[in-house]
Amino acid sequence: AALEIQRDSYNLEILSAESDSKVKAGENFPVDVVVKNRGRHEAEDTFVDVRIPELGISKRLFLGDLSAVDQNDPDKFDSAQGKVWLRIK
Repeated sequence: AALEIQRDSYNLEILSAESDSKVKAGENFPVDVVVKNRGRHEAEDTFVDVRIPELGISKRLFLGDLSAVDQNDPDKFDSAQGKVWLRIK
């Protein structure tokens, strides 16, 4: 019997989400995010929502289009990195 394995058509993975462990009220709180497209198709208009529901804080980060695999084209990548600044009340 032959076994064939295929990647999911659409599959985004958060590779990293890092931030400082301490922050004070009134300060900005940076969160660095890295997302990778592990699917077979381009992920168009990729957004990441960063939230602290207990504080009622959220921010949206636009990462753009993520290719299915890295391309020779310098404008196409299968991963993206961004930073979100949350204002702690």
